Amino acid sequence: MLFGQTFLLSPKSLNNAYWFAVENGMKDAAKVLGVKAIFDAPIEADAAEQAQKINSYISSGVNGIAISPNDPAGIKVVVRNALNKGIPVITFDSDAPDSGRYVYLGTNNYNAGYEAGKLMGETILSERPGQKIINLAILTGGLAALNTNERIAGFKDALAEFEKETGIKVNYVVDHFPTEDGVARVVQIVRDVERTYPNLDGWFTASNIFDVLLNSSFIAIMACGMTMVIITTGINLSVGSVMGFVGMFMAIMMVDYSLPPLLAVLLGLGIGTLFGFVNGLLVTKVKLPPFITTLGMMSVGRGLAYITSGGWPVSGFPENFMISGQGHFIGIPLPVIYLLIIAVISHIFLRYTVLGKHIYAVGGNEKAAKLVGIKAEKVILITYVINGLLAAMSGFLMTSWLGMAQPNAGQGYELDVIAATVIGGTSLSGGEGSILGAVLGAWIMATLRNGMILLRVSSFWQELVIGAVIVIAVALDRMRNRSEEE
Repeated sequence: MLFGQTFLLSPKSLNNAYWFAVENGMKDAAKVLGVKAIFDAPIEADAAEQAQKINSYISSGVNGIAISPNDPAGIKVVVRNALNKGIPVITFDSDAPDSGRYVYLGTNNYNAGYEAGKLMGETILSERPGQKIINLAILTGGLAALNTNERIAGFKDALAEFEKETGIKVNYVVDHFPTEDGVARVVQIVRDVERTYPNLDGWFTASNIFDVLLNSSFIAIMACGMTMVIITTGINLSVGSVMGFVGMFMAIMMVDYSLPPLLAVLLGLGIGTLFGFVNGLLVTKVKLPPFITTLGMMSVGRGLAYITSGGWPVSGFPENFMISGQGHFIGIPLPVIYLLIIAVISHIFLRYTVLGKHIYAVGGNEKAAKLVGIKAEKVILITYVINGLLAAMSGFLMTSWLGMAQPNAGQGYELDVIAATVIGGTSLSGGEGSILGAVLGAWIMATLRNGMILLRVSSFWQELVIGAVIVIAVALDRMRNRSEEE
């Protein structure tokens, strides 16, 4: 009776391995039942996009829909639209009880969190007898997801009862954190929590300073290339996507095609350089605005990362590949050593070579530079090539450090890179900037994030503060330029 019918399963997003396990289960069931299964959702959790996709499938005439809603309240109209057309709807993972759905499949998220809280209380009593204050960190993903918030509420309610019953004070040193930045951000926060809590004195130890330098090194390396681009009055929004795609490309070359790590890294660096070359070519030859060009290439890079990986993370690298990201030299993390080498070379190149001086000249006044014989288009092209190469280098080091590649790695990093560059004194109007300033800007950004974690600032407020810092830095740059013009 079901044979030949089409059913849609719409999870919250496509960037989570959990949903791919769900997809595999759905496809296996579809084979048994003899039906067609469609698995579709936004790449990133987005309630509006999810609703739009589902409405499109309703119009195409699917025979049934299963939804894990990003926003249970916002999905009501979609569910009712389907029901009005005779299409049955079930919800799973997160419920929308007053939407009219036929049935909900999944756990009660509040109860799940509550049981976890009870178990934590029992663990505290057995593992920390006699302790009167307990410092806990709630580390969870999907910050805006309803099921996550319900679990946190249940967890805290159970521990609130535990406090009343035992007199033990539960102190949440970290409440939650956003995972939109991917595994790298998670690892950074976990390391900060492990090394610094419960005493803030850990903030001043050498190991914590090196952690901040390590966390900033990936941004700082890309900022060295971004400095050159911005000095020429350009911009590159694709660096985060290039970083993510190159990391994924290297991972697939090693894991699926058994390429030696060195060859995989060289090919990956070549891919990043190619992205930079295409960006530069479109800006200089096709005369597209840098913002539009790199915005488009940002989507291309991210799309390639998802296409090549199928949305799955990739791991299982050879040990000699991971040394560059996880090794140390005289106690200093190797990514920091790489950064120092790249920064020194970039500084010498920009300050003391003819091409470096041409970069400043083109940024200061492109027409005047052309009049004195400088090939401005060639200079601009080279800056984008260098920027692409250094974004690829960051992708290599990030993947090596994590021991895995994710298709959403580096997402949003372009803003941090631009912010680090501007905070370091590079003018968005062109003609001014330094590598040292860019590295210091990246370190300031990493220190700010680290400090807010140590001071227990909510993740929501952290994003607000970082955004405000970026706006203030750009505003100060514009004000300085206006005063110089006057």
